[in-house]
Amino acid sequence: MKFKGLVGLLALIMPVPLSTAYAQETVEQVIVTAERRSESLQEAPVAVTAFSDKDLNDIGAKNLSDIAAQVPGLRLQEDAMFPAYFIRGAGLLAETTNLNDQPVGVYLDDVFLGAPELSRGQLFDIQQVVVLKGPQGTLFGKNTSAGLIEYLSKQPTNEFEGYANVGDGSWNSESVDAAVGGPLSDRIRVRLAARYIRDDGWQTDILTDRHYATQNIFSGRAQMDADLADNLLASFKLDITHQRDIGLQYGFAGLLNAQGGFCSVAQVQAFQCAASNGYKDPVGDATKVATQQNPV
Repeated sequence: MKFKGLVGLLALIMPVPLSTAYAQETVEQVIVTAERRSESLQEAPVAVTAFSDKDLNDIGAKNLSDIAAQVPGLRLQEDAMFPAYFIRGAGLLAETTNLNDQPVGVYLDDVFLGAPELSRGQLFDIQQVVVLKGPQGTLFGKNTSAGLIEYLSKQPTNEFEGYANVGDGSWNSESVDAAVGGPLSDRIRVRLAARYIRDDGWQTDILTDRHYATQNIFSGRAQMDADLADNLLASFKLDITHQRDIGLQYGFAGLLNAQGGFCSVAQVQAFQCAASNGYKDPVGDATKVATQQNPV
């Protein structure tokens, strides 16, 4: 017993090899382009939150809502097909996003997405997502007074590579993500990527059996890089998105109060509303609504 105790004490006071201590203290370097140039995240003089492709995979991010849940100060509000972004409380309501300049800009590979709905379906084959908080007008121009969100897609490489992921889930959801790329010659590289996702929607109108909050999105991206000279690169990119979603509905839409007028939110919450056929909601379940409206 004494011998074992002595061995344990000697092991405790033995110095740790320098290489081991250094390896434990080394932090993986994250490179961002928050100032229009590549630099370490630790050295960027702005408030930046960055997600690598591994980070996105680890949190299972399929859309920007999943990212917003991980970023303090970032909020996403959606109404039908129109997302509205808020950074530190600054933003515009979804109903006005196409009528007014946005204080939160959205970029894809340095290209400004002017209409907010263009940002939907973009979270596929992504190398990095960067969220910058605070005014960014000096480097990124107008529509960034509150900050910006930038998607950086994976670029063509000199090695052949590809992947395909297939998934399913609740409400008969189906999803496919795939990409393939590589060199066509010593100077030309290409990459093709696509995503398809659909589901039957998690919200049902109990009066008409219509489904809301459905998804049906196809997005594709084709890229080609060509080395025209030793210091001259030409890049070509084509992005397409086809979307046929049915938006979320609200349970008090079309419901009548005891006076025959439309219900207020407070009356709905107090279960004081009935539809024209006498229906009264006793549960307040968001997956069940009684809108009496056609999907849009």
